Parts: sequence; structure tokens; C-alpha cells
Amino acid sequence: CKSNDAGDDDNGNGSSSGGSDTPTTNPDGTVPTPVTEHDINQILSTGQSLSIGLDGGKAISLQQPYANLMFSSGVIAGGNPAATLVPLVEGKAANPNHPDQETMSSGLANQISKWAVDLGQQHTVLMSVHGVSHYVYAQLKKGTPPYSAGLAQARAAHEAAAAMNKNHVVRAVTVVHGESDDFDHNEDYQ
Repeated sequence: CKSNDAGDDDNGNGSSSGGSDTPTTNPDGTVPTPVTEHDINQILSTGQSLSIGLDGGKAISLQQPYANLMFSSGVIAGGNPAATLVPLVEGKAANPNHPDQETMSSGLANQISKWAVDLGQQHTVLMSVHGVSHYVYAQLKKGTPPYSAGLAQARAAHEAAAAMNKNHVVRAVTVVHGESDDFDHNEDYQ
């Protein structure tokens, strides 16, 4: 990041007329890490019932307004998804075996893409869910089948991107969780 001084060109590069090469800083004084651009930006989503949209209401995201993606098996992709990507939509439109309900996936991906479009950019998000209803956190952590499903989804996404001659990165992991630990009176849950 560089400051956009009057001496900088349109790309933020200092010019001979006296531009500044001083990086901008975050409010806490740290230098921001530049975001690398990738064609496909995956968000893995885990947790319990809320992560899979249980009681989330009837699916409403039945069309994809941006270029966001999911696996051909649906946004709740399972532990062995085919390395094939399709437009991100919710409910039975994606997979007749899925519940006809809305997860948080389309809303999250579409908001990120909207922000990018508002800035004149494109940001394609691949959403994949590997949460399991009623599982406490100990049943989702490293070494468990849901954790392994998340790793399989990341591998399948990488393979799918390569087959499309695109690059891929896992940008984030969401954890939508808490009610089972709370209901089970887990003393470690806060």
C-alpha cells in the first residue's frame, strides 16, 4: 500500500515530481498486508445447525447475481465433493437431496461480491459448508470427520480451479456455532 499523494500516478507509484513511498498504516499503526488476487476465493463454513441453515426458512437465493460458486453437489458439499463448480444457489435448486432452506452462504458471498463491484472490482467467492447439526465443537475440531470434509472441500476446489485454468485460495473459515455447547452446559463454552 502506498499513500495516494499528488505526486503518485494512477497506480500509486511515486513519480519524479515528489510522490511518497511511505506505506499507509492501519489505525493501530501496523502496515496492512496486501491482498493477493485470486480467481476463486473459497470460504469454508462449519459449525452446527445454523451453519447448514436449519430452521433458516425456505430458500430464497435461487439465482446467482454475481459469479459466486459452489460445488455441483450443492453448497452443503459433503466430504467428497466432485471437483466441479456451478453458480451458487440455495435449497433444492442446487441438489434435490438438500433441504429447501437458506444457509448463510449466498448472503455472505453475494455481499462480498457486491462490495467488490461497488469498488469496480470482481471477487468470485466459492462457498462450501461442512457443518453438522447438533455437533458440539469437540466433534468438529481437527481430527474429526467434519474437519476432514473441510480439507476435502479445499482440495476439490483447488482441483476444480486448476481444471478451469484458474487459481484458488481459501480466504476464510466461518464457524457458526454455540447452541449445542450451551444447551449441554459445557463449562468451557463462553
